Amino acid sequence: MKYPTIRGCMALCTTLVGMWLGCGAQGPLEPPLVASLDFADPALDAAVRRALQKPIGPILPADVVGLTWFSAAGQGIVSLNGIEKLSSLTSLVLSSNRIEDIGPLARLPNLELLYLDNNRIVDISTLSNMTALTVLDVSGNRIERIAALSSVTVLKMFQCNNNRIVDISALSKLSSLEILHLRGNRIVDISALSNLTLLNTLSLRDNLIADIAVLSRLTRLNQLGLSNNQISDLTALINNPGLNDFDTLELSGNPLSKTALTIQIPVLEARRVAVFLVSLNG
Repeated sequence: MKYPTIRGCMALCTTLVGMWLGCGAQGPLEPPLVASLDFADPALDAAVRRALQKPIGPILPADVVGLTWFSAAGQGIVSLNGIEKLSSLTSLVLSSNRIEDIGPLARLPNLELLYLDNNRIVDISTLSNMTALTVLDVSGNRIERIAALSSVTVLKMFQCNNNRIVDISALSKLSSLEILHLRGNRIVDISALSNLTLLNTLSLRDNLIADIAVLSRLTRLNQLGLSNNQISDLTALINNPGLNDFDTLELSGNPLSKTALTIQIPVLEARRVAVFLVSLNG
């Protein structure tokens, strides 16, 4: 039996080393690169960094996993592009910015609380997919249509003051509502409210409402604002047995009939309803 010579062993080792190098042998593997999260609007980027307490460096997906509440009110935000990457959010406050397009919010379906008041929003159709929302404020915008909200059936508080709303029929399906503010719109017909029997707070001030017959059905009301409308007759309120001890009723700025002033209001006051014929806001 022949044994390999020393020269042969060295040649074999050289060959094996060459094969090892040829196969691209490397040192320890580096972790894969993780893409950072980018926000188009510098004001939004700055607000996210404050929330994360991360003033410098890339914002990584792992940084935002636990971010469920985000408030960026009054920060001069214009674009929401990138906010959809904050996918753990359940509460979002964006009041008093300069936002027009809320399309990116469509990818945040877990939101339960959303404040968008005092922006420049016209179209809220994006909100139709946000079926987890319980609190929504879109006051002080330029909204004309709220049909998209008909699918947000767990909504408990909706504030839509100072917009351009005429048609509120979409609200007829929101039977979970307890607080509803629609002050300063162009509403005439409120018959859609007939199914909202859980309402305890209702503000309809500064609209064009004359017929309030539907309010006789809302027996849980304890705060009712009707100032500055076209109301002359209060029969519906007399017929609402839920209006009694220490409930408040605002009626200033309406063309109330003599019967309303001399008979109906005294009846309500005898039930200890606090009736205000002068605006509470001066």
